[in-house]
Amino acid sequence: VIIMTSNVGASAIEKKNTLGFSSKKDEVEKEYDRIKDIVNSELKIMFKPEFLNRVDDIIVFSRLDEKDIFKITELLLEKLKKRLKNIGLNVGYSNKIIKKLSDMGYDKSYGARPLERIIKSELENKIADEILKNQILSDEKLFLDVKKGNIVLEKVKVKTK
Repeated sequence: VIIMTSNVGASAIEKKNTLGFSSKKDEVEKEYDRIKDIVNSELKIMFKPEFLNRVDDIIVFSRLDEKDIFKITELLLEKLKKRLKNIGLNVGYSNKIIKKLSDMGYDKSYGARPLERIIKSELENKIADEILKNQILSDEKLFLDVKKGNIVLEKVKVKTK
């Protein structure tokens, strides 16, 4: 099984302004069918028929919404938290930082793809710099937050018994 993802058709969908929100089921289905037609047309332009004939199925996903991006950001932060825990660093974070990173890392055209780069540049690199400078030690807890619109790394002393 090979799974491929692509944003083929994303710009055409934006140009045709076909995305909207509706609560009526048949309107949502019509909208999905229209988007699927656009994507299939764009695929035929982008790829040769010989390639497309080897693809068993094409699934068109709905655009990610704010809740989806928030959840993806939270999952990526949990992944970072786990990696840092493996080197002895305990990390906590606020909902404000999830929201801030979600806003910074979401792009209408690229979806959630930029999120990992944002987390790397805004958090991982800064944490790594602090560790290398011995500004963060393993007996401390790090709390990731947003203050005055800026991402901050706060050191919290862990109480020892």
